[in-house]
Amino acid sequence: MSPSALTKTTEVIEVVCSLSLSEMPKDVKALEEQIVQRVHECGRQSYALCFGAFEQRWLEEQRTDYTAIGWRAIDQVTPFGLIRLPVRVVRERARAKGGYHTLSKALLQPKAARLLSPWVERRVLEAVTGLNYRRAAAELLRWLQVRVSAWLIWRTVQF
Repeated sequence: MSPSALTKTTEVIEVVCSLSLSEMPKDVKALEEQIVQRVHECGRQSYALCFGAFEQRWLEEQRTDYTAIGWRAIDQVTPFGLIRLPVRVVRERARAKGGYHTLSKALLQPKAARLLSPWVERRVLEAVTGLNYRRAAAELLRWLQVRVSAWLIWRTVQF
């Protein structure tokens, strides 16, 4: 084994979640809602940063096959709500013409829809086994406060 294969770099991703005393409400219910809101904000930041680090590492490992061209953004429903994720536009090195696509297309290829994160897609499938697609979309709205069409859930289940 080569020495470079043994030394892997560790990505440190930090997100700070804070709540000042001046912002704290007077009652416990409002405080809990504010805490949950802040935790979700931190979760969204962490999710986007981790996804970006994952993409960067994947590109480094696949540098002989792909080259990074630019950036785009996709909206994805995650356990923390809707997140606009920055994704790399890549080009296959072996192709003389074309071969451009977003890295999310390559990384999320086995999924039915790139709009839903893997965790959310699994929960949707679990919900659909006992409910119809419209009720599953309503449940998703209740869980994550993100409106998703029944058609998208149907497509996920069919996939």
